Amino acid sequence: MLKHHQARANLYRRLAVSQSAGIPLAQSIARQGGSDAGLLRPVSDAIGAGESAGEAFAALPGISPLEAKAIKAGDRAGALPDVFNRLANLHEERLANKRQLIVSLAYPVLLLHAACVLPALPALVRQGGGLSAFLMEGLGPLVAGYVALGVAWVGLTFARQLQLPALEAIELALPLWGKYVKLSEWGNGFRVCGLLYTHGVGVLEATQAASQAATRTLFADAWRHIEARLRDGDSLAQACSSVSDFPTDALDLIQTGETSGQLDTSLGQLERDYEGRRTMQLRLLIGAAATGAFLLAACMVAYTVISFYVGHLNQALDVLNPRTTRPR
Repeated sequence: MLKHHQARANLYRRLAVSQSAGIPLAQSIARQGGSDAGLLRPVSDAIGAGESAGEAFAALPGISPLEAKAIKAGDRAGALPDVFNRLANLHEERLANKRQLIVSLAYPVLLLHAACVLPALPALVRQGGGLSAFLMEGLGPLVAGYVALGVAWVGLTFARQLQLPALEAIELALPLWGKYVKLSEWGNGFRVCGLLYTHGVGVLEATQAASQAATRTLFADAWRHIEARLRDGDSLAQACSSVSDFPTDALDLIQTGETSGQLDTSLGQLERDYEGRRTMQLRLLIGAAATGAFLLAACMVAYTVISFYVGHLNQALDVLNPRTTRPR
């Protein structure tokens, strides 16, 4: 389905090729087969009926404001092949990051499961044990952990839907994660502005699209403030400088771009810089998560080994001298 990054990237890549070959967009979409053919049919019908590409794609389930605005701008500027290729690259990058996360966490998570299950195996054969004892000792901690993660995930999702600035401020203050969120949000805004401005959309509409593409209220408000200052007659650099936490390095590059008349180049550079920094921060997060899982597994194994030998030592002391004080 198109909600998956790979499916979306493949679709955009095929549309870029067909657009480069001069095939009408409605016809290109109508030719798409597979499980998404029925989902895409209303888009091709709408474009064939005279609706703009951006409006037609905006009605497609799962399409973000960034994608709809970019397609609309590319259609207006006659640059749909470039827009489709850039959107395909975006989804391929996100897919690669998800795969890296899975690969990096696979070993420590497997080790963590082994640390829970393997020490409980003797419960299957010891006197008074059995399957129920094994499930309680081995799978009990895992089930409790999964329940805790599920509750935390639901809580975070609910908090995100509330979009409370106070909760977002707490999120931004978290080590590692807060910096990643900032790089992601600002980088996403620069990507929207650069993509639209490069294809002939004015900075006012580009900043409006950036506010719509923001996933957190604090950043959406920042882009709306910039948009309001632009309406008052400020330049983009002046409008950005009025935002207290606007990145200084980005402001310098925007000022340079406006002064030299190469704002599109500056916005493109910002997009690449922030994407690179976001990727590096993501790797730090993944490394920290993997290290935490590994250390937790190591602690569980150490506790199990120590408990095993202490138990045998207690038995030996009972045999030698029942009155001997047992180590606890």
